[in-house]
Amino acid sequence: MKVYKRQFLKKNVKLSLLAERTGITLSYLSRIINNHLVPSNDLAASLAKQANILSFQTDYFTPSDFIPKITIKVTE
Repeated sequence: MKVYKRQFLKKNVKLSLLAERTGITLSYLSRIINNHLVPSNDLAASLAKQANILSFQTDYFTPSDFIPKITIKVTE
């Protein structure tokens, strides 16, 4: 999740409620929003839907916000 969206989420949504509404633990949610775990597509869609509801937004969060972009840094 991008930093600005993570900050918005933490500021505007009670994360324990988001975890409860999506059927996951708070620690699992934390690992997702901090880009340590990749959720299933269904879970990402559910997280986006509930995050929008809980933050009174319509389309601010999308499923792809909850799926980290993987970059590989190559060093010599």
